[in-house]
Amino acid sequence: MSYELTILIPTYNRYPHLKRLLSYYQNQGFPFPIYIADSSSDVIKDEKLLSMLKTATIEWRKFDTKVPFPEKVLQALCEVTTTFVVLCADDDFITVSGMRASVNFLEKNTDYSCAHGRYFYFDVTGQKKYPVMVGRFGNEHSIEHEDASLRFESHLANYEATFYGVHNTKQLVAFFKETIVLTSESRFGELIPTTLAAIEGKIKVLDLLYNCRECSAISDSQSGLSWKNVLEEPNFQIKYYKIINRLSVALNQKSQMSSKCSSKLVKKTMGDYLIKSAGRKVFFLKVNNFYGLIFGILTMCKFTKKNLTKKSCNNAINRNNVPWLQIQNPPPNFISEIEIIEPIIRDFFASTQNKSI
Repeated sequence: MSYELTILIPTYNRYPHLKRLLSYYQNQGFPFPIYIADSSSDVIKDEKLLSMLKTATIEWRKFDTKVPFPEKVLQALCEVTTTFVVLCADDDFITVSGMRASVNFLEKNTDYSCAHGRYFYFDVTGQKKYPVMVGRFGNEHSIEHEDASLRFESHLANYEATFYGVHNTKQLVAFFKETIVLTSESRFGELIPTTLAAIEGKIKVLDLLYNCRECSAISDSQSGLSWKNVLEEPNFQIKYYKIINRLSVALNQKSQMSSKCSSKLVKKTMGDYLIKSAGRKVFFLKVNNFYGLIFGILTMCKFTKKNLTKKSCNNAINRNNVPWLQIQNPPPNFISEIEIIEPIIRDFFASTQNKSI
């Protein structure tokens, strides 16, 4: 069988991370075509990176530095010619074995809109000469309900980064065409297409190392907005209800629910997600009417701070960090993939330490 897959890498002013990621794929012979959507204002000075960007299987396209993230992704997706595509953050390592298995799964299971695997969240600690790669696995879960409404609820109730899973290219293009009409920032720019994917089909988490994600890296997003910032933007309420209406229509078309029930479920589930992401007070101030705000204030006492905000990836690493050699019951491809990735991480760590001296 052939692996009809393109790796799409959006990047913005993080050429050292891009070089690190491309080094991983170079070590494995660039097994898939790579499309780099680059809106950086920085100039590349690294000769090795410039050399890699000239590889026949890599298409490096420059975008305007001010292009909104969802629009940049859509423009890039429209140029992808393979059946499947995977978005890869420039500070991640989506494993070759994980992508191959995901493509294989999707080719055999057409009722699934996305396939990925286990995520290993890592950080690097220690002295310059003796860096240690530590981390933990996430709590990824498959979403395999036949009912689209149950998939929608499960997706937002226990949100995972399906954004970086393998998708059918035509479907993902359609999801992003919907997205750019509704938002130009990266938070909803990720949430809308992943939610549409969950409504459209099932999502599979394979029992293998799929993605190594660095917790300490700064976000690639040009906007860099937190969920709280997004909710506090002018005219957010208008945008929010446009998003609610569009998701309600998608859910109504794919499920057995009436329009009224679909709208009610979307409002409740999306509201719960934003309360966890931005805080109950901010949500009721920016989304609900006056009576809803009073209700929100009166019920705030029922929630502790830990219920209102997500724990940061860095905090989780600080509590649960384990050297990768001590990971218990790892997925079957974990050791083989980490043995390729770790030397690249060590070299990157050493180079950043040297620059700071």
